[in-house]
Amino acid sequence: MKKILVVDDDTDILNVVKLVLSQHDFKVKTTTRWQLIAKTIKAFIPDLILMDIDLGGADGGDLCKKLKQSKEGHLVPVILFSIHYMPEEYLKECDAQGFLAKPFESTNLLQIIRHNLN
Repeated sequence: MKKILVVDDDTDILNVVKLVLSQHDFKVKTTTRWQLIAKTIKAFIPDLILMDIDLGGADGGDLCKKLKQSKEGHLVPVILFSIHYMPEEYLKECDAQGFLAKPFESTNLLQIIRHNLN
């Protein structure tokens, strides 16, 4: 069973994403606390991270860049998501593997996750 870490400051989104992914045989850990990402990665060892860009006090793109430079997160695919469109250059700069625009259909969520796990 593949493990997905979802980071967002909106608990409603976390609950919906967790429900959708859990129904498709993913083990899901959610957090609103971006400050604990490194610690959570060490404990949970996710196969993929889905992270909001606007985390209320932090930029998910900056966190992604730092994760990709860390021992804990450098090999973990990161999908950023946001209500704001992000150009391809931004994703490359962050070293993210993909982007998902909010609001999204569950089929789009599953597609981008499965694509990045294979």
